[in-house]
Amino acid sequence: MNDAYPLKPFRIHDDDTLCSIMRMYPLATVISGQAGAAFITLLPLLVEQRTDGQFLLSGHLDCNNEHAARLVAGAPVSFQFVGPDSYASPDLYPESHLPGWLYLSVSGDGEVSRLLDERELRNLLLDSTEVFGSSDQKFSLQEHEARVGPLLSFISGFEIRVKRVRGIAKLAQDKGPLHAGIAAHYLASQDNSGSLELFRRILNEVP
Repeated sequence: MNDAYPLKPFRIHDDDTLCSIMRMYPLATVISGQAGAAFITLLPLLVEQRTDGQFLLSGHLDCNNEHAARLVAGAPVSFQFVGPDSYASPDLYPESHLPGWLYLSVSGDGEVSRLLDERELRNLLLDSTEVFGSSDQKFSLQEHEARVGPLLSFISGFEIRVKRVRGIAKLAQDKGPLHAGIAAHYLASQDNSGSLELFRRILNEVP
């Protein structure tokens, strides 16, 4: 981040908060290549936060996806996780303001540090169904091992080591605590993932 953008009130500094956002909204846009000839794929990613502060992202994609060859070759990647977003009408606030847009975003760069072997890929698929599924999910991938095995040769699994990460939370923090609280409640009401507690943590974060 530079000193001009984003505005300081919108910056997320805490690694735990960044991790929470990525885990709560795991469908990431993964980008390889250069502008005008980039490979762009939406992929649900598992997030590991190591004790040394390092983030690792793990995922898989169909080998027929042209993007797979870039990832297998160890190409540098960029990524973005996006939370809920909404237009913010001035009608939300008790004082006059111009319109804006409320959103959460975590983006960054990394590299494919390694490819997953068949055992690791199988474990990744099992972990994914448990992590991404709701607490009342009755489905168990382990009960479908016979169907999973033949598919593994058509899937590429990978791990991304994150080199740079930044978070932006536009929740009207620049308008003061009252308006930020209104914005947080409004955006949470537009979301279905129980995000209000996360918004409160962001708003209480000390730079």
